[in-house]
Amino acid sequence: MSHAELLMLLQRQWANEITPEELERLEACLRESPQWAAEANLYRKIWQAAKPMPAKALEMNLDEEFERLLLRIEAGKRPTALPLHSVRQPLKRWHFVATAAAVALLVGAILWWVGRSTSTIHEEYAEGAHREVHLPDNTVVNLRQGSKLYYDLATYNQRERCVQLKGEAIFTVMPNTQKPFVVEAPSGAAAEVVGTQFDFCSQQEHSSVLVCYGVVRFWPEGKGAGKPSILLQDKEKARWNTKSHTLETKIVPNLNELVWQTRRLTFNGEPLSNVVAELADYFHVDIQIESQHMRSCAHGGHYDLSTVGVDTMLQSLCNTYDFRLFKQDDTHYELVGGKCPNK
Repeated sequence: MSHAELLMLLQRQWANEITPEELERLEACLRESPQWAAEANLYRKIWQAAKPMPAKALEMNLDEEFERLLLRIEAGKRPTALPLHSVRQPLKRWHFVATAAAVALLVGAILWWVGRSTSTIHEEYAEGAHREVHLPDNTVVNLRQGSKLYYDLATYNQRERCVQLKGEAIFTVMPNTQKPFVVEAPSGAAAEVVGTQFDFCSQQEHSSVLVCYGVVRFWPEGKGAGKPSILLQDKEKARWNTKSHTLETKIVPNLNELVWQTRRLTFNGEPLSNVVAELADYFHVDIQIESQHMRSCAHGGHYDLSTVGVDTMLQSLCNTYDFRLFKQDDTHYELVGGKCPNK
C-alpha cells in the first residue's frame, strides 16, 4: 500500500464514507505493519488538529512530496549557529510552522487524491436496448435495458474486482482465484464469485441472483455486514425482498428469465398459460387463451426468438393445438378453441 492509498482510506474512514471492503483492507494493513499503524496514528492527530484547505488542481507524487517535506522539517530542526539556550523558543516556533506546513500538505494531498480518485468512476448505461460491456479483466457484462453499471478504474482488479449495479445484468466472469468478483446493489445486497456466469437483479424492492453455471455466494443484506449469506449453484435462484426481509430460493431448470439476452425459450411440460405469458412479455403484447382447460395443457419445445416474430410463434401453437387466432390489433391477440392432446 502506498502513502497515497493509505491517506485516501484514512480520510474516508474519518469522514464516515469508507466501505466495509475498504475498512477491511485498511485494518488488515495496519495489523500487519506496525510502521503503517504508527504513521496512521500520526496522520490522525494531524487531521484532528487541522482545518481542511481548498485543494488545488495539480499533479504531484504524494510520496515524494511528503518525503521532501520531512527532510525540510528535519533540516529545520538542526540549526547550529546559536547556543542551545537561545534557540529553544525559535525551535518551538519553527516546530509549530513545520507542523502547520505538514498539516497543509497532508490535508491538501488527501483532498486532491480523493478528488482525483472519484473522477475515475466509470459508468455504463444500457439506454435503448441491452448492451454488452467488457470490463478491464475481460469479464463480460450484458446490461439489460435501463440498467447502469459503475466501477472504479483506479481500484478495479487490484485486491478484488468490484462493481455496482442498478437494474439487471448477466455477468460472465473471467476466473481469477486471487481476485474475487463482487457485484453490489444500492440496497447493500452483494454477490461474490471467482469465475462463473450469473444474473444479478437490483431493484428498489428486491435483489436476486440466478446462477447459470458455477457457484455464487449471495449476501442479501450486504457483504461484511455480519449477516448470513447463501451459496448458490447451477440453475439455483435466490430472491431477497428488501421490505419484508424475506429470502426465497428455487431451482430454475430452463433459465427462461434470461430470454431478454439469450432470445431463447425452453419449455418442458409447462402449462400453455406460462408459455403465452413468456411470449407476451418478450414481444410486449397481450395474449389471451379463451378456453380454461387449454390454459393448463402441458407444452414442450425450444424456440429461438431471434429469427421469428410473435405471429409466427402463435401460428405454430394454432397448428399444434387447433387454436383459432384472432388478432385485434398489433398488440392484442386471442387464442380460441383448441384441443389438448394430453386430455
